[in-house]
Amino acid sequence: MTARHATALAIALALAACGPSNNNQDAGPGSDGPPADASLFGTECQTDSDCPNGYCVDGFGGQVCTFECTAPGGCPQNWDCRTTPVDGNPVSVCVPPAFELCTPCSADAQCGAGVCVSLGGEGYCLPQCPFEGSCPQGYSCGPDPSGMNEGQYCVPMTSACTCTSGAQLGQLRTCTKANAIGTCRGLETCDPSAGGWMGCTAPSAAAELCDGIDNDCNGLVDDGTSGQTCQVTVAGVGSCPGVTVCTGSGGAICQGRMPQTETCNAIDDDCDLMTDEGYPGLNTACSAGIGGCQRFGLMRCTAAGTGTECSVVAGPPGAEQCNNVDDNCNGSVDEAFPTKGQACSVGVGACVRQGNEVCAASGAGTTCSVTPGPAGTESCNTIDDDCDSFVDEDFKDAGGQFTRDRACGSCAVDCTAIYGLPNAFGTCAAGPQCVMNCVPGAFDLDGTSANGCEFLIDATGVVYVSADDPGSADDATCGLGPVGTGAGRHPCRTIGQGIARAQALGFGRVLVANGIYAEGVTLANGISLLGGHRPDNWVRDIAATGTVISGSTVLGGVHDATVNASNITMPTILEGFAIYGSVNPKARGNSYAIYASNSSASLAIRSNVILGGRGGPGASGASGTDGAAGGEGGGRAITGGTDSMYDAKIVFGATACSSTEDRVYSKGGASVCGGDDVSGGNGGGNRCPASPQSLCTGCVCNATVCGCASCTFVSTTASDGLIGQPGNGPGGGAAGVAGTKGEDLINKMLFDGVNNNQICFIPDGRTYGTDGTDGINGAHGAPVGGCMMTSGAVSNGHWVGAVAAGGVPGANGGGGGGGGAGGGSHCDGCQSGFDNFGGHGGGGGGGGCGGAG
Repeated sequence: MTARHATALAIALALAACGPSNNNQDAGPGSDGPPADASLFGTECQTDSDCPNGYCVDGFGGQVCTFECTAPGGCPQNWDCRTTPVDGNPVSVCVPPAFELCTPCSADAQCGAGVCVSLGGEGYCLPQCPFEGSCPQGYSCGPDPSGMNEGQYCVPMTSACTCTSGAQLGQLRTCTKANAIGTCRGLETCDPSAGGWMGCTAPSAAAELCDGIDNDCNGLVDDGTSGQTCQVTVAGVGSCPGVTVCTGSGGAICQGRMPQTETCNAIDDDCDLMTDEGYPGLNTACSAGIGGCQRFGLMRCTAAGTGTECSVVAGPPGAEQCNNVDDNCNGSVDEAFPTKGQACSVGVGACVRQGNEVCAASGAGTTCSVTPGPAGTESCNTIDDDCDSFVDEDFKDAGGQFTRDRACGSCAVDCTAIYGLPNAFGTCAAGPQCVMNCVPGAFDLDGTSANGCEFLIDATGVVYVSADDPGSADDATCGLGPVGTGAGRHPCRTIGQGIARAQALGFGRVLVANGIYAEGVTLANGISLLGGHRPDNWVRDIAATGTVISGSTVLGGVHDATVNASNITMPTILEGFAIYGSVNPKARGNSYAIYASNSSASLAIRSNVILGGRGGPGASGASGTDGAAGGEGGGRAITGGTDSMYDAKIVFGATACSSTEDRVYSKGGASVCGGDDVSGGNGGGNRCPASPQSLCTGCVCNATVCGCASCTFVSTTASDGLIGQPGNGPGGGAAGVAGTKGEDLINKMLFDGVNNNQICFIPDGRTYGTDGTDGINGAHGAPVGGCMMTSGAVSNGHWVGAVAAGGVPGANGGGGGGGGAGGGSHCDGCQSGFDNFGGHGGGGGGGGCGGAG
């Protein structure tokens, strides 16, 4: 033990003296106690190697063995379970209690085996002392000064743990020194004159050495200094592996096997990782003797270990047998059996096998190496397959002819193979020749044997529909199968009849062949409609379907639906069709290729080609109201005259007409449209005086004298009718053209050279005033664009387009022009009551009002 550990050990011994005198021997277990393999606990030791399954620690009176612990209760009484690093890994071991002497504290747990006591107002640790006189210098064994703890404790004689008075000179207390390696404990002495506690005896922790000392102050002696690998070496021989063992103050030694010169003994004597390397033939195969006497073994070491030898010896010779062995060990094998190896055969027909003579199992002779092959089933192949000495007998009739299904005419013709087609089988008929037969329920509809009996009646219950099958018909028995699948079977011609038949029969599917079905189709709840079938063999190819539905059903009075899929709530499929929407001519009518309404997810519409049709035109807008008729033109009311007839004016009296009797006004029809005056124009009238025109021929005529045979005066005072007024506003009709003036009475003077009489008359072919033309119709209102909305809406289950805006009102028509007046004349000497003026022109009709938009 080094001097630096003496003081610490002295403290341990001094504190231990406070316990029982047999502390080392009676340090029994606590609540759990030491493990079963810790039988050496408490015995003296120098290194960990002295303590099997344990550790060597500084203890009471020296170094003692201890053991690992897992909890404080797993150590002997007054011992602590402390975790400390061992070889870099944390290990918990039982160590003697750490006695704290006058070190500051705040709780008993800081004082090891002692208690925390208040001295001078501060807490200090005091260790236990069961017997008086066992405490260090400056302390006496007595009760806890605070009275808080039972038992005896080392109490400072000065009743203080400070170092401030001469009475405390030489008093000891616990001290520690710590560094990066660990913390070591010791004692320091009170010297008030030197400034307080002085001379701490704790050493500085250092790396652990194999020297019997706890260098790193972790409580373990020489821990981690044993168990390292090392080599035990003999010069000129080799090195064997070992491990270091710490002997305490004696240092570490290497323990291991001593290397020796290699011998043949299955041991690596020189520790070079090779065994018996000087004997290369060792453990290789070897033999002794020949033939049946030969024995096999391995090369092995001799008993002396100086060489090798074969592990077997030759066997004794025997009598020669046929067994491929040199039984008599003379160098020859089976020499007594000359037939061995010669060719041989067994069996007949297909059972013949070729072999060689070989030794029999008994060894007394030879036998053929093969046995007859197994007899097979006779097939038609010119071979005796069943080894009965007959060839192809199962394929011939009693006369030896091939008339079997698998050999029809010859083995090369197998009807079952030729017609081994779907739903078909071949048989041999008279001839012989192969014929194809259909299995029950299958039919060869397309007449092509290459695909067998391609059609199978669907046993689950379906209705067949074909528009192009000549045998199809819409009757009460249709749909149970195509023509050629049994008596009475024929497809329905239309899809509608097929659905009706499926409903009547309680079937859930209708199969439809390619063709054009110009009908509207209404799906039935729970009945699937499946198109895309070829009409000749009913093979289905919906990817190239030619099943076309192009008719329509009327919905809601004006809508067309090619397929109506309404109110479908049971599993129903529409598949494999080309569906064409209609061209709907009905106003406001939609065209639905498929109309689906009020149906659930049970309706499946899939794998169809759908082409939209065309909806009907929008309904025409309401016509505008007609304009009011124009009023009739009216004549001027003249006393004694007749307005309605436009009669000539009758002049009463003998005087000629004057300007007061001019008739320039004749009213037209009155018509006003919303403040727009479209009345007719005025009729023409006469003016006074008359202006006769001379029509004499060959003489000079005047008003009173005519030197000719005759002279005619024609009145031209009549006026043309006035033009009617046009309609006002945009698009107003133009006025009617005015009537032209006409001729009326002619005053003709006839001079017969006798009495010069004057005669007034209305000649034939006279010119009348013409009617005014009608006023031109008012222009139509400007057209209005169609539906300007981007979309319509659904109403009552149908699409409804948006409504176009109303048209603008029509413009007012113009009034008609007035008629022209008839021409009149003055007739001197005429009889009273004759006309003096021509007829009055009628007024123009009023213009019509524009119609509403």
